[in-house]
Amino acid sequence: MNNRKAVQILREAINHVPYYQKLAEKINFGDVQEETFFEFPPLKKQDVLDNPDLMISDEYKNQKIKQLRVERTSGSTGLFMNVFWNPEEFYQSNLNVWRLRKKWYNISPFSKCLSFSTLEYAGSRVYKPEEIDFDYSQRSMYVSKQILNDLPIETIDSILSFDPEWIRIQPSILVRLTTIMKKKDVTFPSLRYIELLGEMTMPSFQKSMEEYWHVPVTNMYGATEVNTIALECPHHRLHVLEHNVYLEPYKIDEKKSILVTGLHNTAMPIIRYVLGDELTLHNSEKCSCGVESSYISEIKGRTTDSVVLEGDKYASPYLFVFCIDKINSILNRPIVQFKIVQKTVKEICLYLVIEESYKNWEDTIRNELLDIIQESCGDLELNYSIMFLKEIKSTGNKFKFFECSPELVRKNDE
Repeated sequence: MNNRKAVQILREAINHVPYYQKLAEKINFGDVQEETFFEFPPLKKQDVLDNPDLMISDEYKNQKIKQLRVERTSGSTGLFMNVFWNPEEFYQSNLNVWRLRKKWYNISPFSKCLSFSTLEYAGSRVYKPEEIDFDYSQRSMYVSKQILNDLPIETIDSILSFDPEWIRIQPSILVRLTTIMKKKDVTFPSLRYIELLGEMTMPSFQKSMEEYWHVPVTNMYGATEVNTIALECPHHRLHVLEHNVYLEPYKIDEKKSILVTGLHNTAMPIIRYVLGDELTLHNSEKCSCGVESSYISEIKGRTTDSVVLEGDKYASPYLFVFCIDKINSILNRPIVQFKIVQKTVKEICLYLVIEESYKNWEDTIRNELLDIIQESCGDLELNYSIMFLKEIKSTGNKFKFFECSPELVRKNDE
């Protein structure tokens, strides 16, 4: 794989971004060349979280930072992070995936899209999304995941009236949507493509979804830090978007992972970044779809269990992400990491890691968070406990922010 663009990004970062400047000086790093690029230390998520002000290019000092677009990671690994983009570079980073959607599935930015949302932001404030919302162009409809327990008939009518041409959705949410649509005995007449994101799936799952929906169901692999990394073609190969990212094989605890470098973001460069997913990366090869690129054959991680409730009820674990993000908004981000474990059908425990400066605030954080959970999730009729830890350890691959016991998983599948 050619890494010349990645070398250029690192060279500019060392010249303009304080974090990379200081790191290069600390290790006495010389001139950036294609050979020396691989000697620069990998970037971890915690490095970004510990140095937020140092990650922004000096070209956006003071008031100029307001020109930047802010994207926020979903918290799927239990850690939240802001990523700053020059709006034009953000647009450039998405061009390649749109070209492939158009080529493979006849989907363009003008195609009507249905997706499901959990959180919305207004500056630093977080709030629940509307049950139904639209973007400014009215080409994208957003439905709140929090009403998926039983979609009101009015919401179903609104979706049918919108008549989406494609759906961007997590597999666990698609399962719930499919169940609801079967019960209501309705379909989307103009639907021609479903794109799965956030959780990787088995081929058998995609096949079963294609049999029901009668459209291609494919995987998109990406990260907020760099946007789309790979997209699955009609021949079921997960092609790396080499115009957008540069990937390097990387081992963590003997598990196959990658380092990713974003090739468009100079405002907040993400270089040799440890994504943490366990995966297998293959060298460039011509595919039957006509694309010649490196590709990913296997990804482990990024799966999310559903909250197991009594009776025929469902709840998305992203309800708890909303609650944690809301307390962060209220108290100026005391929670830096979290994990949620459902121990029994009635008991959920939230494990939190908080900033050192908030150590004396544990009771306040616990009480406020429990109040928010009760307000947002009270109808689930669950018992909640909160424990504070010094750290939440993970293996090399991304750990799930929500887990439930194997017995509950089996119960949920029955």
